[in-house]
Amino acid sequence: MNELDFLEKIRQSAQADEIPEGLRPEQIERKLESSSQGRKKHVIRRWAAGAGAAACVGLAVFSWFVSSQTGDMKNQMESAESQAVADSAPSSDEKADTGSEGEIAAAEDVEKVMASAADYQQVYDTVKYPQAETYKEDRGILGTISDWISGGSTSDAMEKSESTADTAAAPESGAATNDQAAGADTSADSADGSSYSDTNVREAGVDEADIVKTDGKYIYLVTRQGMLQIVEARGGDMKLASTIRLEAAGEGIQEMYVDGDVLSVITSDYETALYEREKNTYDTLEQQTTHLYTYDISDRTKVRQTGHISQEGYYQSSRKSGQYVYLFTNYTPYNTEDPEAVEEYIPRVNGELLPAEDIYLPREQNISSYIVITSVNTGKPDKVQDTKALVAGSDMMYVSSSNIYITRPEWSQGGNRTSIVRFAYKEGKIKAEAAASVNGYLNDSFSLDEYEGNLRLVLTASDARGVDTNGLYILDQKLEVTGKIENLAEGERIKSARFMGDKGYFVTFRNTDPLFSVDLSDPQNPAVLGELKIPGFSEYLHYYGDNLLLGIGRDADPETGKELGLKLSMFDISDPSNVTEKSKMILDAVSEYSVAANYKAIMIDPEKNLFGFAYTEGGYSPSGEYPNAYYGVFSYEEGTGFVNKLVWPLYENQEDHYGGFTDARGLYIDNTIYIYNGSSLTAFDMNQEYQQTGKLEW
Repeated sequence: MNELDFLEKIRQSAQADEIPEGLRPEQIERKLESSSQGRKKHVIRRWAAGAGAAACVGLAVFSWFVSSQTGDMKNQMESAESQAVADSAPSSDEKADTGSEGEIAAAEDVEKVMASAADYQQVYDTVKYPQAETYKEDRGILGTISDWISGGSTSDAMEKSESTADTAAAPESGAATNDQAAGADTSADSADGSSYSDTNVREAGVDEADIVKTDGKYIYLVTRQGMLQIVEARGGDMKLASTIRLEAAGEGIQEMYVDGDVLSVITSDYETALYEREKNTYDTLEQQTTHLYTYDISDRTKVRQTGHISQEGYYQSSRKSGQYVYLFTNYTPYNTEDPEAVEEYIPRVNGELLPAEDIYLPREQNISSYIVITSVNTGKPDKVQDTKALVAGSDMMYVSSSNIYITRPEWSQGGNRTSIVRFAYKEGKIKAEAAASVNGYLNDSFSLDEYEGNLRLVLTASDARGVDTNGLYILDQKLEVTGKIENLAEGERIKSARFMGDKGYFVTFRNTDPLFSVDLSDPQNPAVLGELKIPGFSEYLHYYGDNLLLGIGRDADPETGKELGLKLSMFDISDPSNVTEKSKMILDAVSEYSVAANYKAIMIDPEKNLFGFAYTEGGYSPSGEYPNAYYGVFSYEEGTGFVNKLVWPLYENQEDHYGGFTDARGLYIDNTIYIYNGSSLTAFDMNQEYQQTGKLEW
């Protein structure tokens, strides 16, 4: 039985019997949606000896699914009442928060919320359950922030761990004022005066790795074969300068950074272990290790490796601030049946077991995964600057100019919440400072944003009736609520959000698209300024200059809410209390588009009046047909509206794009646009009506 069949049986049962809200299909779907992200790269395979091997494999997969999902639900049903009590109960030295249902749980001192481990035995006591009892009962990794409270102080442990890093200024408590623009600047200028596009990043000044980069003279590409190509870009006359191949078998390049003559490459590989769990039944555990290679590319034709560090866990994300790269991995223990086998449940960083005092623990004893954060100075690429780990895993993260916010969804019969942990960072040093829990779940990382030391969030939650409602919260550096707006757009869910200085915009959807504008200038009293209702919805919002906001999403039937083709919207936000849709373009045939899956997939530069992304038309058919994949380049002209400048077929054989069209990238250098599809780079001259001028294949 697959997940769809499982959910359908629940739906059928729900029609005849009253079931708890936490077990309703829509709640399970949301939970599956978030849980799948953390499991996709840690694989458990069960093999049975003899003729029944194949049958045993199928049974193991199904039993894992049922136990991991229904076990979570069973535990939550049994503990819902206790969790609710814990959520509202006062700590030993603090009074209970008596706020409304949507109120953020009272934030406590970080020393009480996230105590670092005293020793490996304490870590083992926290992580042992899930691996040892996976096939008996999986109670899940869910809980409320009160479950994280373990008591004791971490200040001494932090001071000890901080002394192991290179001498640097300690993270300051609180974030620096960040007067960021609505959208990060996605253009740059090279030393020779040429202009070129940058990766579309979440936060201005904080770089993000990607599979394609340029410095205005060279283009750096990760191929589908796992190699990295450096191409000299000379308009249509492109030339391959060098190729980086990894020596280790099975190791593949994930993403990279380019900063002057320094190239930082993130890779990953797997280790596999086989052991007998019970008679004639074996498990294979695949553990991923993430690597950071640093290269001197002062001579692009003779690339020289200068450093390497490794970090156990599958690669989740990374950021680069100044000369420091921050790696984020999710680590799940191999096995936790032996407390003495610390190498099987403690992650290694650069070959060394992470010290216990650098691991933060919850009180909950059924959490298996870690989020591991490591910083590396690209000037000292063989040395780990600092490392911290949180036993809680991570659903998503947001990194501001001075803080790292780790979030994790919590699902229970009583509804959904999101736990948040704030780590301050500066010059490679990482320090845990605050934690809290908020009602509802986040749509994506654009749903939270830091401004002038405050964290702003928009979330969707379900009330006691199971009806969706939305709220906006403003948190201070202690992650305590300072202002809020609740009960917005009942029955709808947040589809996109964008914070721009002291204003915020977010979209909810059921049948139409209400675009809300919010005044955030007074953190204690945020206020809705306006609401624009139009058909469809925007899944991605981007500031387009001159009081314009670009929306990319779906058209929809206003009566039924049925999603239709691609919709581009340009909103006039000159008056936030009266936002209007100035122009729109609808591409009825579009079935999927890359921006919905990855915001880094869009090339966008409002100053150059240019944006582009990949999309497909049509769908898959039983006869073996594949959708057609294209890369589209657009502009916006006042009075005319959107203009489609280029439609380029990404693949000659459409089967080649299967599962990979979202990896297509576009970039520009001066007046040349380059489109990359994973195996070729094609050049177009913008001054010659986007005529193709060159192509490089490998």
